[in-house]
Amino acid sequence: MKQAATRQLERQEAQAATFEQARKSLRDTSRKAMAWLEKTVEKAGKGAVQLHRQAAPPNWNLGQGDDPLPWTFPMAARLSLRTGIPLAWAPDPETVELLVLSGASATEETLRGILASRTLVILDHCQKMLDLLSTTNKATAAHRQMIEVAQQSVTALRQGLISPAQSSAGNLIDYLLRKLFSPMVQNSKQMYYRVAKEHVEQMAREKVFPLKLLLAVREVTALMPVPLALAEWWPHKQDPLPTWFSRHATAHAVVAPDQVNAVNALVAVMMAVSLLCQEVDSGWAMISPARREATLAAIQERRQLPATEAGTA
Repeated sequence: MKQAATRQLERQEAQAATFEQARKSLRDTSRKAMAWLEKTVEKAGKGAVQLHRQAAPPNWNLGQGDDPLPWTFPMAARLSLRTGIPLAWAPDPETVELLVLSGASATEETLRGILASRTLVILDHCQKMLDLLSTTNKATAAHRQMIEVAQQSVTALRQGLISPAQSSAGNLIDYLLRKLFSPMVQNSKQMYYRVAKEHVEQMAREKVFPLKLLLAVREVTALMPVPLALAEWWPHKQDPLPTWFSRHATAHAVVAPDQVNAVNALVAVMMAVSLLCQEVDSGWAMISPARREATLAAIQERRQLPATEAGTA
């Protein structure tokens, strides 16, 4: 009995080590993709303002005409990577501006305070985005099922049902990422991290510009909060409980107030809405193994994407 328990513990520890290595690789890859984003924007020169506004998610207000940009994709991406707070598609424009302009040095307490004070506004925006998704002809039957789950998470949080909201949103996040990054994986649930690493790295190496940028920057920005959300937590190793939203900690520490709370539930709901919107909008055309080759071929051959492939502006 003791030997079996020891072997089980050893397997868990080996699995944890593999998972953590993969998570760090994805985080490093996200940083590389962000560096690519910064270089690409810099190379755009005078066209950078136009590219920012064309490629921006619809919840970003980057001004018009010759107005200077209030912030840039790299600024938003750095904040999202550091804090795990989604910024693409959700939250609402004013909240995005408050978060990004708080600066790179903003404390976790400051950022969480902004989210807490604007919870109802953010939930209204999330519901609006889901309503739009449910009416678009891009949404498949499978998408509509996921939209319903996301709507239930929004409703639960609005009613103060924090644990159901956070758990449901966390499960949807896991499903969306697993669906995206592990189409060829059969056994290990950790493998989709490696697939993510490979495809984001490949995306960063491509030289197709600027149409690639219009697709890629939204997808990269939408993925920036993912590494922190997927951080592992192993209580048997006496790991400190994460205070930011963690899918794993949410699943295994459902009564821990430092993890399951109103702000983390809000972050989880925003992330679920963000990833779902991006999937319906572009089909992850620059990252998805199933669509990537055809998308790049369309860009290279015609220098533009067909309307059905380009995603909404």
